[in-house]
Amino acid sequence: MSYRRLEDYLPVNRDLPQMVVRMMEVHGIRRLVHTSTANTIGYVCAESPADETVPMQEPFSSSLYAVSKRMGEQAVIEAARCHPDWHAVVINPGYMLGAWDVKPSSGRMLQLAYNKRVAFAPSGGKAFVAVQDVAEAVVNALTRGDNGERYLAINSKGCLSIKELYLLQACVMGYRQTVVTLPDWMLAVAGRVGDMLRCMGFRTEVSTNNVRQLMVMEYYSNSHGTRDLGFRETPLNEAVEQFHRWIEENNKNCKI
Repeated sequence: MSYRRLEDYLPVNRDLPQMVVRMMEVHGIRRLVHTSTANTIGYVCAESPADETVPMQEPFSSSLYAVSKRMGEQAVIEAARCHPDWHAVVINPGYMLGAWDVKPSSGRMLQLAYNKRVAFAPSGGKAFVAVQDVAEAVVNALTRGDNGERYLAINSKGCLSIKELYLLQACVMGYRQTVVTLPDWMLAVAGRVGDMLRCMGFRTEVSTNNVRQLMVMEYYSNSHGTRDLGFRETPLNEAVEQFHRWIEENNKNCKI
């Protein structure tokens, strides 16, 4: 998320799906499952969670990452329309949590607040989901679902504020924590500082658009995926625990 130009995201997020589609045409391959992101779909509100028909919304429609992922989706969907005999499906996962987060990537959000007496959180939240549920949806989509369709892979009970996620983590891992919600103006100032650092050539994930994404709540519906792909929902407390247990085991193995 620290890249400054759309062109930096395109080789993987747009060009690679386009190349895969061309190779399918050349070699007679008819089956494809493409994994994108929920942020290419609008998030609406708690009273009316978004389905796959809702168009992208700000701030994600200004996110270089999300825009590039949408381009990749379009390459797959357009190919599916041109080839009605194909089975090309797009999976749109939420914010994945669980084991085997090697970098870690999304798990960094958990680590930021882990086992701290006081943690700070933005006002927004994410549509969290256990990574194994997304993996199962991808496998199921190889033989289920409709050609050219998108399927949200999120936990219907996983639309939590980041503060709620931190409190859930503290409960699961057995420590006490006070979570302070940062005011939006403070995040906005941090975003401006990040913008200036980027203009000076420093690489940072802090920017106006990135912090804006932390100020909104994301509400999605997984009814489409539940019906067509048999999407299952692992409780988020299990996903949080699996992440930490795997990190602990991995750290032990690295020391051996």
